[in-house]
Amino acid sequence: MTQLLALLAHPAGHSLSPRMHNLAAQLTGADVHYMAFDVTDLAATTTGLVAMGARGWNLSMPHKQRGLELADVASRAAELIGAANTIVNLGGRLTAHNTDGVGAMRALAANGCEISGRSIAVIGAGGAAAAIGVQAALDGARHVHIINRSAKSAIHLARKIEEAGARTSVHPLSSNWHREIGGAVALVNATSVGMAPHPRATPVDRVGELPAGIFVMDTIYAPAETRLVLEARAAGYRAENGLRMLVEQGAEAFRLFTGEDMPVDVVLANLRKVQEKEIRRAEKRDSNEAK
Repeated sequence: MTQLLALLAHPAGHSLSPRMHNLAAQLTGADVHYMAFDVTDLAATTTGLVAMGARGWNLSMPHKQRGLELADVASRAAELIGAANTIVNLGGRLTAHNTDGVGAMRALAANGCEISGRSIAVIGAGGAAAAIGVQAALDGARHVHIINRSAKSAIHLARKIEEAGARTSVHPLSSNWHREIGGAVALVNATSVGMAPHPRATPVDRVGELPAGIFVMDTIYAPAETRLVLEARAAGYRAENGLRMLVEQGAEAFRLFTGEDMPVDVVLANLRKVQEKEIRRAEKRDSNEAK
């Protein structure tokens, strides 16, 4: 019997997760079907999914913290981060995981960034930054730089990361932090700066002052080319958007759901084609507006 997988979010219509997971199911032969649901009452929806025998579900905003509370048991990463994006249902017993950090670490590794024993820098102190910073620490990172507008939020995140095993430094976003993250192998934007409705915004105002050789990763994947990615590349840095991270975190969730390994390269290539079409549409729109 085909088992249900789901994304629970509000809103949910923009997600690439159904396309990603259903393609993975087709490629691996896993007898599952993935659907996205716009959900406001997570507790009631969770009860319904358990009653239906759903195999598992992913959680996106605004449900990640509440989803952790509703689970029976949680992974170490989910506990430290304080949020879950993946729930596995084993006969009514719910296990909470957070695969966002795993996805980020795998995306960095695919770009030649060895985290163990090294340092990374993260912009932001919200849920995405927590997932990335905590997972980096769990994976052996020596030091995590936290760059954030609010010192209070950054200090709170620093405590979580230090509990996971890494040292931390907190830098105000308004400071000259560019010169203080020397030795970091990667800079990750874990904020929403660069997304709609302000796609021309960037969290880094002086990209050219970043340490030489640092890899720049934006967790944003829509738009496909954020200002940060474009400016980093123009300044000579290697840079990537958040699409690989999305696929890698999805691959870990798919493994937890099904026991199968998602063909990451095939799925990533498929989603990149979707993004290429988006870029061409945007270029055509901008050209028409300029006329």
